[in-house]
Amino acid sequence: MVKLHLIHVQVTDKHEGENLGHYPLQEGDVVIADRGYNQPKYLVELVGKGIGVVVRYNPQGMNVYDSEQRKIDLYDSLMDTPENSRCIPVRIRKENDYIEGYIHAIRLPPEQTEQARRRLRANAKKEGYTPSDRALFLAGFDSGYFSAFNVRVLIEKSIRAFIASGRQPHNQPLEERLAEPPEPPKDADPVTAMQHRMKTEAGKKFYAKRKSTVEPVFGIIKEVMGFRRFMLRGLEAVKGEWTLVCMAFNLKRLCVLCT
Repeated sequence: MVKLHLIHVQVTDKHEGENLGHYPLQEGDVVIADRGYNQPKYLVELVGKGIGVVVRYNPQGMNVYDSEQRKIDLYDSLMDTPENSRCIPVRIRKENDYIEGYIHAIRLPPEQTEQARRRLRANAKKEGYTPSDRALFLAGFDSGYFSAFNVRVLIEKSIRAFIASGRQPHNQPLEERLAEPPEPPKDADPVTAMQHRMKTEAGKKFYAKRKSTVEPVFGIIKEVMGFRRFMLRGLEAVKGEWTLVCMAFNLKRLCVLCT
């Protein structure tokens, strides 16, 4: 059963854009934000208040620095790396203050890289400019959760990691799909051990549960139920409207489960 709560809605005019300062966050909260929130001022303030932040990095939207306060060029950092993933320690500055964090960059498979570059060229053509070689190169990377660093951190917190380290091949023979993988070496590093765990039957079943997370729920609410915008104004009114939407979804789900 879906159980969601709308915490805050703020409507602004054309003079004020999106920023994390709009939200009533408190210590212990974790914020997941898209590229539009690459704003050092608010990131530094939130982390200083004990709020965790995961934001999709936009090299054109925010500068990052190394431990000696030198600006990091993401293109130079990734240009010669042979690895499929890279974890780069960075600092984000706000005047004389800063926070420490990491950029996780994952190299896309060739076909996805080409698709990303085609989209970049198409968008650039609409806006009347030609994308640079640097931009086309960076389009071949994506922000992701897989890195050796992330796996180690989870192990230190006694959390079993199930993180995809790449795209799964399609149209595998049935024997390969059903076969149990060979045992990893006894001295396997954390990443190798996790990749083996993901290939086992139990690991595949566990990882498949991601299909029933909140994303399909939002998809059904938007595409099947047709709810794409709020009709009311004011926080309390919108909370009530969203509660009705969730009730409708739950009733729909109950009907399916009980018939």
